[in-house]
Amino acid sequence: MSVEIVRPGSTIYCYFDTFKGSDGSSLTMSGLALGDIQVYKDGSVTQRASTAGMTLLDTDGIDFDAVTGIHGFKIDLSDDTTADFWKAGSHYVVVVSSITVDAVTVNFVAKEFRIGYPGAVLDTYIATLTSQTIFTLQSGPAEDDALNGMEIIVHDKASGVQLARGYVIDYTGATKSVNLANDPTFTIAAGDNISVLAGAGLQPTVAGRRALITSDGLLDVNVVKVGPSGVGTAQTARDLGATLGAAGAGLTAIPFPFIVGGVSRSGSTYFISYALQLAGVIITTGLSALSITFYDEDGTNLTFSGTPAAGATGIIAANGTLTTPLVDNRVALIKVAVTYSSVAYTAFLPAISVA
Repeated sequence: MSVEIVRPGSTIYCYFDTFKGSDGSSLTMSGLALGDIQVYKDGSVTQRASTAGMTLLDTDGIDFDAVTGIHGFKIDLSDDTTADFWKAGSHYVVVVSSITVDAVTVNFVAKEFRIGYPGAVLDTYIATLTSQTIFTLQSGPAEDDALNGMEIIVHDKASGVQLARGYVIDYTGATKSVNLANDPTFTIAAGDNISVLAGAGLQPTVAGRRALITSDGLLDVNVVKVGPSGVGTAQTARDLGATLGAAGAGLTAIPFPFIVGGVSRSGSTYFISYALQLAGVIITTGLSALSITFYDEDGTNLTFSGTPAAGATGIIAANGTLTTPLVDNRVALIKVAVTYSSVAYTAFLPAISVA
């Protein structure tokens, strides 16, 4: 029998079947009562003191939906009649003891489960409560800050649906004390269930702050710093914005590199030269991935034989012929390319034709 993980406050259903000893055929049973349902916690030999929250299915729990040999009952884990019996992190065994099947008295384990959240790194409960954001755990790691930055779920011990989420900003191992970033969405109390999940991901510097998402799904933020931590420049009085150009100029004042160039022809030889320019100055260093490609009007690569090279002045030049000659009265499109600072730039030079 596998150990099921069930959420705090859940209602669990237990079904079982009975058979005739002589031939294995389905057989009804007798003697099932709520008092026969015994729940043991964490290996203790003392069962739950109350049957409150337990219900026999289909009235008497026997022959469910009139199907011979199929029986069942349910247990509501939000019932706190036996105070603090149902707790996150604890292990439970549900025993039926006893019923009569085929004139034989039978005892058996009907279900085994643990209370918590699937995927949680820790399931426990609040031992003592100082405030709505500061409390101690019944169990937890001994190391300081071991739970810092982790998401936490607080689940009301007497409810199947009331819960709150938050994240831990400080944890003290010696006392198992937790400090949450913000108040939960309901009033928590000692005994409420706690599940600690993996890291909460991106978190604000000021605890409890949340990003604003507009109605059209956009992130609404004011940029304070641009760049990696410790390197970025903090914004002061729009000084980052001021670098975008004069007031009112907007992005039009930002210089971007662009290609200038030309082409000429002598017989079957073509002469191409071009350069990458930034703010009126030709870039002379850091140029790579130089290429020149001729296309005809149909987009066919005519295969230019020349190899472009950059001179000391930054002028990129090449001359050569076309492996596939340009047909009379057709136009050639000339694409040139260069990479600078890991950014590829391309341009089409003025078209040339063969008369």
